Amino acid sequence: MKRKKTKILFVHPSGKDIGLKIQGGLIYPPLGVAFLGSVVRTEGYDARIFDANIEAQPFRTLEKIIKDYKPDVVGISFTSALAKGAHHMAGVIKKSNPGITIVAGGYHPTVVP
Repeated sequence: MKRKKTKILFVHPSGKDIGLKIQGGLIYPPLGVAFLGSVVRTEGYDARIFDANIEAQPFRTLEKIIKDYKPDVVGISFTSALAKGAHHMAGVIKKSNPGITIVAGGYHPTVVP
Protein backbone atom coordinates (compact mmCIF):
# COMPACT_ATOMS: atom_id res chain seq x y z
CA MET A 1 0.00 0.00 0.00
CA LYS A 2 1.40 3.36 -1.05
CA ARG A 3 1.48 6.01 1.68
CA LYS A 4 -0.10 9.42 0.98
CA LYS A 5 2.40 12.27 0.90
CA THR A 6 1.78 14.94 3.52
CA LYS A 7 0.84 18.20 1.81
CA ILE A 8 2.44 21.33 3.27
CA LEU A 9 1.61 24.89 2.26
CA PHE A 10 4.06 27.61 3.27
CA VAL A 11 2.55 31.11 3.43
CA HIS A 12 4.21 34.50 3.32
CA PRO A 13 1.44 36.91 4.42
CA SER A 14 0.44 40.32 3.20
CA GLY A 15 -1.36 43.04 5.03
CA LYS A 16 -2.67 44.97 2.05
CA ASP A 17 -6.25 43.65 2.27
CA ILE A 18 -6.48 44.87 5.87
CA GLY A 19 -4.99 48.29 5.24
CA LEU A 20 -1.38 47.63 6.31
CA LYS A 21 1.02 50.13 4.80
CA ILE A 22 4.63 48.95 4.69
CA GLN A 23 6.92 51.94 5.15
CA GLY A 24 8.74 52.65 1.91
CA GLY A 25 6.63 50.06 0.06
CA LEU A 26 9.24 47.36 0.65
CA ILE A 27 8.18 44.00 -0.74
CA TYR A 28 10.75 41.24 -0.53
CA PRO A 29 10.79 37.64 -1.74
CA PRO A 30 9.87 35.06 0.92
CA LEU A 31 13.29 33.43 1.20
CA GLY A 32 12.51 31.74 4.53
CA VAL A 33 9.50 29.84 3.21
CA ALA A 34 11.36 29.12 -0.04
CA PHE A 35 14.18 27.47 1.92
CA LEU A 36 11.70 25.48 4.02
CA GLY A 37 9.78 24.37 0.94
CA SER A 38 12.98 23.16 -0.68
CA VAL A 39 14.03 21.17 2.39
CA VAL A 40 10.69 19.42 2.89
CA ARG A 41 10.46 18.59 -0.83
CA THR A 42 13.92 17.02 -0.59
CA GLU A 43 12.60 14.94 2.30
CA GLY A 44 9.73 13.65 0.15
CA TYR A 45 6.84 15.88 1.19
CA ASP A 46 4.48 17.61 -1.25
CA ALA A 47 5.14 21.31 -0.62
CA ARG A 48 3.89 24.54 -2.13
CA ILE A 49 4.55 28.21 -1.41
CA PHE A 50 2.03 31.05 -1.40
CA ASP A 51 3.39 34.61 -1.45
CA ALA A 52 0.43 36.86 -0.69
CA ASN A 53 2.37 39.99 -1.66
CA ILE A 54 2.11 39.22 -5.37
CA GLU A 55 -1.64 38.57 -5.34
CA ALA A 56 -4.28 41.18 -6.14
CA GLN A 57 -6.71 39.51 -3.69
CA PRO A 58 -4.53 37.42 -1.35
CA PHE A 59 -7.27 36.23 1.03
CA ARG A 60 -9.56 35.04 -1.76
CA THR A 61 -6.63 33.35 -3.50
CA LEU A 62 -5.63 31.65 -0.24
CA GLU A 63 -9.19 30.31 0.22
CA LYS A 64 -9.05 28.83 -3.29
CA ILE A 65 -5.65 27.25 -2.69
CA ILE A 66 -6.87 25.67 0.58
CA LYS A 67 -9.96 24.33 -1.19
CA ASP A 68 -8.10 22.97 -4.25
CA TYR A 69 -4.75 21.83 -2.79
CA LYS A 70 -6.15 20.57 0.54
CA PRO A 71 -2.93 20.86 2.56
CA ASP A 72 -2.49 18.87 5.78
CA VAL A 73 -0.27 21.54 7.33
CA VAL A 74 0.09 25.29 6.71
CA GLY A 75 3.20 27.11 7.88
CA ILE A 76 2.97 30.90 8.14
CA SER A 77 6.23 32.82 8.50
CA PHE A 78 6.04 36.49 9.41
CA THR A 79 7.67 39.54 10.95
CA SER A 80 6.00 41.87 13.45
CA ALA A 81 4.98 44.21 10.63
CA LEU A 82 2.96 41.38 9.05
CA ALA A 83 1.56 39.91 12.29
CA LYS A 84 -1.93 41.35 11.81
CA GLY A 85 -2.10 40.03 8.24
CA ALA A 86 -0.76 36.63 9.36
CA HIS A 87 -3.40 36.35 12.08
CA HIS A 88 -6.09 37.23 9.57
CA MET A 89 -4.74 34.63 7.15
CA ALA A 90 -4.80 31.99 9.89
CA GLY A 91 -8.48 32.81 10.41
CA VAL A 92 -9.17 32.45 6.67
CA ILE A 93 -7.39 29.08 6.67
CA LYS A 94 -9.33 27.75 9.68
CA LYS A 95 -12.61 29.02 8.23
CA SER A 96 -11.85 27.22 4.95
CA ASN A 97 -10.84 23.99 6.68
CA PRO A 98 -10.98 23.78 10.51
CA GLY A 99 -8.97 20.54 10.52
CA ILE A 100 -5.78 22.01 9.07
CA THR A 101 -2.79 22.26 11.39
CA ILE A 102 -1.25 25.75 11.32
CA VAL A 103 2.35 26.35 12.39
CA ALA A 104 3.59 29.91 12.93
CA GLY A 105 7.25 30.78 12.51
CA GLY A 106 9.53 33.69 11.81
CA TYR A 107 10.72 36.66 13.84
CA HIS A 108 7.43 37.71 15.41
CA PRO A 109 6.14 34.33 16.71
CA THR A 110 9.63 33.54 17.99
CA VAL A 111 9.94 36.75 20.00
CA VAL A 112 6.25 37.26 20.88
CA PRO A 113 4.65 33.81 21.01
